Amino acid sequence: MIKTRFTELVGVEHPIVQGGKSMVSNAQATPVKTTPPGLILIPLAADNVMIPMIASRGVVAALALAAEGVNMGTRFMCTRESPIHQRIKERIVANDEREPN
Repeated sequence: MIKTRFTELVGVEHPIVQGGKSMVSNAQATPVKTTPPGLILIPLAADNVMIPMIASRGVVAALALAAEGVNMGTRFMCTRESPIHQRIKERIVANDEREPN
């Protein structure tokens, strides 16, 4: 929460809070811990700042977790205008919250 409070103190108007995956794999497929997941981090950050906060999460989840707005970068990757290969777009849309993007 030190970084979140710091962003408020230095004048950031809308910090973006993004939790890490609870586990990620390295090249040897050994699980390693990362930052707390968004379900923990977002409400914790919301309790510690007085400025509006944006969450990198699904729309309903972010707003339910006390965020003022939602960062939706991955969804924009799937638009017709995006130059990304169609199979990648389809995979992103098919993924659920347990899959990496």
